[in-house]
Amino acid sequence: MDKIWDTITVVTDPLGAGESVTVTVSTNDGGSFTAPTGNVMSTAGTTTHTTTVGKKAKAMAVKAALAGNGTSDCAMSFLSTRYHPLGLADTLVQVPIDCGDNLTALTGAPLLDNGPGNGAARARTLQSLVQSRVKFQDVDYHYTTTSEIYEVESCDISATLIYDPTQGGQAIRMVATLTMRKIGS
Repeated sequence: MDKIWDTITVVTDPLGAGESVTVTVSTNDGGSFTAPTGNVMSTAGTTTHTTTVGKKAKAMAVKAALAGNGTSDCAMSFLSTRYHPLGLADTLVQVPIDCGDNLTALTGAPLLDNGPGNGAARARTLQSLVQSRVKFQDVDYHYTTTSEIYEVESCDISATLIYDPTQGGQAIRMVATLTMRKIGS
């Protein structure tokens, strides 16, 4: 079963000047390790550090590299990870987003960033949001003025042929379908 790996917490003796602990993770059975944001604990005197991971995987490997300053040892006493299963209790939202080159706003006015190739750029931007947290607001935002934090789980791009009157023929229209999971549900 897939899990959402939330955080890694490291507990050490108080760090001395020049000492550090660096955490890296692997979600492909140790094939490659990546550094999550905020993965280095290096402030002198620090004893606890939590790193946000935010990755989806069945299993995760963790490496902790301890670096001393040459005069004293850096000692780690505890390392833990937090995760939660991705299951039926999660609120998932799928949002289809038009990634055409020439779009209009709700008022009917053309968007400022319209132009050839801009639809593909929108699709790439949406794909780069995968495994990140975003604020999501419903269409009634102007009444409720609330937004909620969601994690983007996937971005599926599909392309269809449509008739484009501005080109007098067929054009490819891309649609990005974002799947998002509500944080804290």
